[in-house]
Amino acid sequence: MFLQAGANIPTPAYTADAIAHEVGHGLGLRHIYPGAQAPGEVMDYDFAEGMRESFSDLVQQIVEPPTATGDPQTNTHNPYYHLKRYVLG
Repeated sequence: MFLQAGANIPTPAYTADAIAHEVGHGLGLRHIYPGAQAPGEVMDYDFAEGMRESFSDLVQQIVEPPTATGDPQTNTHNPYYHLKRYVLG
């Protein structure tokens, strides 16, 4: 996580979400586009202050590189499933 000159200091909630997001990458998770299915998903690009974010157990579109609608090839990923698979084996 990098701060730009003149940027606001991130809140503790934002910092915790960013750390969880980056740890998710370290465990093999991908960016996803949850849409309305799973608001508050750790592996998306949006942080909503005041919303408890988590790893959702839904199949969702991969977003690489980040776009507003997801992967044009409609590849999918389930962050919670992969988190369990990579951590528990």
